[in-house]
Amino acid sequence: MKPYRPFLSFVLIFPNIVFVNEAGLGRHWPRLTLSQQTLNLKLLIVLSLFNSAAITLPKLAILALYLRVFSRRAFRHAVYTIAAVLIVAWILFASLQFGMCTPFAYQWDKTIPGGRCLHEFKIFTWFGIPSILTDLAIIAVPLPVIWALQTSRNQKIGLTITFLTGSM
Repeated sequence: MKPYRPFLSFVLIFPNIVFVNEAGLGRHWPRLTLSQQTLNLKLLIVLSLFNSAAITLPKLAILALYLRVFSRRAFRHAVYTIAAVLIVAWILFASLQFGMCTPFAYQWDKTIPGGRCLHEFKIFTWFGIPSILTDLAIIAVPLPVIWALQTSRNQKIGLTITFLTGSM
């Protein structure tokens, strides 16, 4: 086991532990103290950044596997295009998360005079679209290669089911 893996696991779990123990995750909002509500909103920002990484990095790992398995030029271009879309969406989401409210602290302190935020629900909804499209592309990209193989129809169906099962 590589020495960095436990560290990365701890980094991803730590905000959730703090969220439950200190920020009142799982409790009704009106029952939280003001400091718990503030910490809760700050941790939501951290977790949303971790969430975008948790969505993007496994997809990039799948695409890297595709590059090792399949060698067709058009296939490789499709994989690089999907990877580029994933990375751009990840960077845009992280940038937008930091620029969502002006000033930044307005995300957790709505009493700051002159502060304003973009419509968060719409932003999160629109950022779901590239995620869904890249999921579909990752599922669809290997299918033409599988169906071009010189194997029996049953083996092609089996490979297709295997790839589709991995996408669930």
